[in-house]
Amino acid sequence: MPYNRGGGNNAQRPIALASLRYEGTAENTWTLPDRLVEINILPSPTIKRTFRLGESMMNFTINGRAFSESRVGTRVNLDSV
Repeated sequence: MPYNRGGGNNAQRPIALASLRYEGTAENTWTLPDRLVEINILPSPTIKRTFRLGESMMNFTINGRAFSESRVGTRVNLDSV
């Protein structure tokens, strides 16, 4: 899928982003079921949560705070929607 990579003569030429190679056969195989299981419909949400993703000074931000993989920014109770 082409996308704008900026200026220059080669900017609009398609490029390969990835390739896949495989050899041999799978040791274990499986088949898809004829029918998927039915699931219960989730109830309507009781709380609305908004997450604003952005970038500031070369840092990714969530709700205006710099992203940190060691910080928990939101806690949600089990079984809440």
